[in-house]
Parts: sequence; structure tokens; C-alpha cells
Amino acid sequence: MRLARRPATNAEWLAFMHAGGYEEPSLWDEAGWRWRRRHGVVHPATWACHAGGRYTWLGPEGPQPLAPQAPVTGISHHEAQAFSRWAGARLPTEPEWEAACRGGLLDGVGGAWEWTATPLHPYPGFQAFPYAGYSVPWFDGGHWVARGASPLTEPSVRRPSFRNFFEAHVRHCFAGVRLAWEGG
Repeated sequence: MRLARRPATNAEWLAFMHAGGYEEPSLWDEAGWRWRRRHGVVHPATWACHAGGRYTWLGPEGPQPLAPQAPVTGISHHEAQAFSRWAGARLPTEPEWEAACRGGLLDGVGGAWEWTATPLHPYPGFQAFPYAGYSVPWFDGGHWVARGASPLTEPSVRRPSFRNFFEAHVRHCFAGVRLAWEGG
């Protein structure tokens, strides 16, 4: 197994879009395709499209030029899976991501929450943090783990072991994607 050194960039996401990634059902699982069609999703939630197909990034300071080499943000788990399939890759599992991060193999951690292929579940010996209701109600198979952090993340949770989690359709959380491939 091999993980990308850095998260997918805005330029790579534009290539996915220009290749018809949002229009190709074979890249999406059934739930993701249904969600994409129902909501008319055609680009990341943190992007705005302008005349001539120009995009801006909608960050905390308002619209900014789309930086090609910045990590893509504002994508759902559904979108991350479709992009991974388009790239001939997959999402990393949560243990793969953490091992690579702890091993110093990942650049760009903290530029976007990074979706994993792992549904939220308790670890052996689980103890709730930061409070009891934070994760326990969400061990339902419908929430997916995101690792890393975004530029807006509180310092106290910026560590390789912290698990964030969202439902597959969530796009507001400054999440992106890092690809994984089988083999070395």
C-alpha cells in the first residue's frame, strides 16, 4: 500500500471535473450518485463558479483566487470516493493514514481534513473525548472518519490520533482527500 505524499490539489480536482467526473455514474456508488443528482453538485462546496468557468475559493476571509497547488476542500465523502476511483486509487483506511502520518510520510497535513475509507467505530479501550456525547451516538456506520486538520482547526485537536467524523454528504467541514494505492 502507498499513500500520496500530499492531499489532492485544486488543479487535480479541476482535471477530475474537466474529465467529466461529476457526470460519470461509474465513478460513484449508488448512494453517492443519488446524492449528487438530487443536490445538483458539480464542484466543491468551497468553490464559486464565475463567468468563463473561472472559480474562486470561498474561505473565512471571503472569495479568493483558486490556488492550483492548495489542497481541495469542501468535498463530501461521496465526492472523495468518486475522485479516488477516477484516479485509479482508493481512500486510505484510518490505520494506514495514521501510520503514514506518524512515520513522517505525509506532507500537507493540516491543509484539509482528509476523508478515510473507515466508518467511525470505537477503538478497543475507547474513552469518550472531548465529552461523552461527542462520538458515541455516531458509531452508527453512517459516519466516516476524516483525519488531519484544516487551517480552522483548534490547536488542541491537531494531532495524528484525532478522529473527526461526518456523514458521507457533509461538505462544509473543509475536507479534502489523499489517495492510496495497492502495492508499493
